Amino acid sequence: MRDIKMNPTGFTKEYEIRWCDVDPNMHMRHTVIGDITDHIRGVYFEQHDISFQKLREMMVGPVLLQYSVRFLREVMMYEKVLVEFQIKSLSRDLRKFRFYHRIYKMDGQIAAEVEVFGAWMDLVKRKITVPPDLVRGVLDHAPMADNFEWMD
Repeated sequence: MRDIKMNPTGFTKEYEIRWCDVDPNMHMRHTVIGDITDHIRGVYFEQHDISFQKLREMMVGPVLLQYSVRFLREVMMYEKVLVEFQIKSLSRDLRKFRFYHRIYKMDGQIAAEVEVFGAWMDLVKRKITVPPDLVRGVLDHAPMADNFEWMD
């Protein structure tokens, strides 16, 4: 296995693995990865003036269509990790997105890689939609992955 070291270029946040985050094998449960990456995306948007409440007011929200995780290293209880968020791909109208996360152990090794494919949904019509200008502005200035590409 390659020994990949920490080199975050995106938005990052530290997270400590709690008692409730571990499974019977004494390492982080696989479902916690989704919770952590969902949380960091929420923090990123919140810090850029797009709160959960603001999304509700705009009647739009993100919907996840596909989610994949690649586990590389164990993470144990009370261990701290650094979670990174980047945009890997966007449709040209910004209605669809592919977000990318890395979870780093504090020794610099990558513990997991996560890719999330999703879209913005109109909460009234329940259909995929172009996001409002406020969301578009935040996406325009979000950290992009080195291998960012536009979707067709």
